[in-house]
Amino acid sequence: MPISEIPHIADLISKGEVIAFIGAGASVTAKDPYTKKEVSGLPSATQLVQLMKKNREDYITENLTFSEACFLLQNRESSLVKFLSTHLNKNIEPLPVHKLLASLPIETFISMNFDGLLEKALEKEGKKVRRILKESDVSLVSSDEIPVVKPHGCFSHEKDIIASSEDEISFQQRFPLVDCFIKTKLASKTLLFIGFGLHDKDFEQSLQQLQQSLGTLAPHSYAYF
Repeated sequence: MPISEIPHIADLISKGEVIAFIGAGASVTAKDPYTKKEVSGLPSATQLVQLMKKNREDYITENLTFSEACFLLQNRESSLVKFLSTHLNKNIEPLPVHKLLASLPIETFISMNFDGLLEKALEKEGKKVRRILKESDVSLVSSDEIPVVKPHGCFSHEKDIIASSEDEISFQQRFPLVDCFIKTKLASKTLLFIGFGLHDKDFEQSLQQLQQSLGTLAPHSYAYF
């Protein structure tokens, strides 16, 4: 996103016209912009693939995307959720980006992350949060709550985690009401991607899925890398 667009995005955020789409980069180790100190976060998608590759070089290679590696691990060992929980379900404090996002007047978040760091930051700001993980959650959202839609699931409900590429493809079929909720929110808002890499295959896949799902209703989007 060009620097020249920042005032425009800030204006949209102040008017409540932005939905934030959060990727794994929001939860990795980062430097606090105020103290300049490094704040420990979670492993990146690339680091997780490297960890999966250890002792599994015969079928997991470093050129795989995170979701592709998860698919292979799940099929071979059926221990995917255990692996993810071991490396990502950490008792740490929200990172600077979570705190910043939580302080802004953003009414809906779509988080691709399994961790609850964003939700924790929102609650510390005194905001009520409603995680959207399954069909029945949609009808529970009240006007004073901030929905955090988590298409990949959350460690608060490990059995519903979706991590492999095969699982992602069937999301619309598995959760049609949640998918409809996302479409309704996106149709009239500007979408801001945060925590994705410029050449991130999962980022490209997310954009492609949005285009296929929403067609001409796809929102104007910005990405902050």
